[in-house]
Amino acid sequence: MRKLIILIVSVAVIFLASCGYRLRGQLPLAERINVLYIDSTRGDFSVADEFSELLADGITGTGAEVVADPALAKAVLSIVDITFERLVRTLDQSGKVNSYTLEYRVTYDLYDANGDTISAGRVLQENADFDFNPDLVLEKEEEELSIREIMEEELVLRILRQLNTVT
Repeated sequence: MRKLIILIVSVAVIFLASCGYRLRGQLPLAERINVLYIDSTRGDFSVADEFSELLADGITGTGAEVVADPALAKAVLSIVDITFERLVRTLDQSGKVNSYTLEYRVTYDLYDANGDTISAGRVLQENADFDFNPDLVLEKEEEELSIREIMEEELVLRILRQLNTVT
């Protein structure tokens, strides 16, 4: 019985290894972009700075380095635009808002140290539906903030995945 269990576990491990499965973890960046400068000087500075900090933490988590001087970088990730919108989705019979669609969009470019374009005009967007109750304004504001943070984290992960594909 014990040999059978060992055999089954061994086959499962070999199968998982051969199909390309790996545990989620670091997404290592290519050598040509593993030292990045994040340019977030355009758009709404408070939003761009918050997002850039989250992005810098994510990039550092891959084992790459984020530098404060573009002259030291192998690549520049330029945040072209960041927008967060709250769009009315439904109204009740009296015309009050029942729900919103939250839309978070990030546009970025990636350049090498020479200023040559690696990737331009990449637009990533996250949407989330948000039910609103005017009787619970404070609670709903906290919920919206929480949803927004989740959307930001997902956008950072998507950018990291895209950076991971650069060769």
